[in-house]
Amino acid sequence: MKRKQIAAMAVTGALLAQSAFLSGCAGAQAAQGTDSAESAGAQAETQAAQENAAQQQESIALEETQETAAEEGSAADEAVDAGEAYADGANGFAFRLTRALLEEKSEGDNLVTSPYSVWLPLAALSNAADEESQKTLLNALGEAGISPDALNETVSAMNDALLGKDLAADAAENGAQYESPLKIANALFLGENEPLKDDFREIFEDGYDGKLFSVDFTDPSAVQEINGWAEEQTNGKITELIESLDPSTVAAIANAIYFSDSWATPFGSEDTENGTFYGAVFEEEAPLMRHEFEQNTYYEDETMQATVLPTVSGGQMIVLLPKEGTTPEELLAGMDAQKLDDVLAGDFATVDLTLPRFSLTSGTFSVKEAMEALGITLTDSVNPHLTGLVDGEALYISDAVQKAMIEVDEDGMTASAATVMGIMRMSMPLETEPVEMVCDRPFAFVLTADGREAGPQILFTGVVNQLSQAVACK
Repeated sequence: MKRKQIAAMAVTGALLAQSAFLSGCAGAQAAQGTDSAESAGAQAETQAAQENAAQQQESIALEETQETAAEEGSAADEAVDAGEAYADGANGFAFRLTRALLEEKSEGDNLVTSPYSVWLPLAALSNAADEESQKTLLNALGEAGISPDALNETVSAMNDALLGKDLAADAAENGAQYESPLKIANALFLGENEPLKDDFREIFEDGYDGKLFSVDFTDPSAVQEINGWAEEQTNGKITELIESLDPSTVAAIANAIYFSDSWATPFGSEDTENGTFYGAVFEEEAPLMRHEFEQNTYYEDETMQATVLPTVSGGQMIVLLPKEGTTPEELLAGMDAQKLDDVLAGDFATVDLTLPRFSLTSGTFSVKEAMEALGITLTDSVNPHLTGLVDGEALYISDAVQKAMIEVDEDGMTASAATVMGIMRMSMPLETEPVEMVCDRPFAFVLTADGREAGPQILFTGVVNQLSQAVACK
């Protein structure tokens, strides 16, 4: 039972006790009716005085109980409910950001992005935002109603769960070693002689496992340092993340994600055959993997077929195949956290799945406009809101870019992304027969990692319109 429920029961109990007390007083008064009028009057006055004093004491006690319950309930909401809200909020943000990016991309282009790689730096920056923008930022992140402190705690707990730190500890106790298929890295590149505030430093290092680097943004080597960090954290999958930086940059906050895992049930390479992928723009020859998955999660409605490919670590790739009259963009744009739950709660069926082997790598693309579309005001250069990062003037996010990739083959998948946000000072102004699902035409995907008790956490989303298109996002 949650503490807020216990607190509410305590308040209810106090109200019931007060009601019983008053009823007892009324019964005592009625029993005095057989005495003399004078004696009754005196006793009535005494009784009334006692009753009034008792009521005042009980009222004071009740108010204190209610205040305590409210305080404990609020604290419990943050400490307990924050974990639940975190998973739902981050996944809700993932679909909202994806929707905004879909609005920007050209028809027929692919999309591969990591919303979580955008969400984490913004969650960290909520600690540096002023009160006004902090509320709008938390709301945009899907975390309305909780404090940054509660968010920091749940970010730390969620990342620990995603990375399997408890599994690593258990393995170490038994003399074994656990290697997580997921890497999450956060970094803050700070301009030389910029006075980082101690509060943010502590939060970033402890709650986000963030690393701090001092760089000279007037020197081109700063670009090389950031690109080198991104390449190292993604095992070489993300290279040349940025081309240049404004010399007046004060700081750059960055995130990198690398996720590589094997399918729980791999495709057999002997079943892979060359076939035709009917792309959104043109047809192309491609290796089509095929496997009949027994007792696999399967969902179907009037717009799509969907199935889930679990990985060894508990991650999932949800494949969304639109039906005639629906595009993968429309399918993905219509998804939200609740719809994802519906898909994951689909029936069990034998699914005869055909899926192309593919590899997509985006160019470096901006996520700043998509962030602004979600109501995030930290990009406002006229009225900057980042007051808690460094001493002195308020700062703003001048640019936010990402680069992402995904590879899918018979054995498993690898996906990676890196995001960097430049920060500057204010500028002037169920089936009985196997279900056939043939992804030889455009489809969408959602890639999650296992958040344990909090549920699956969306790491990547995307649309596959063509297999040979090297640049997935522009």
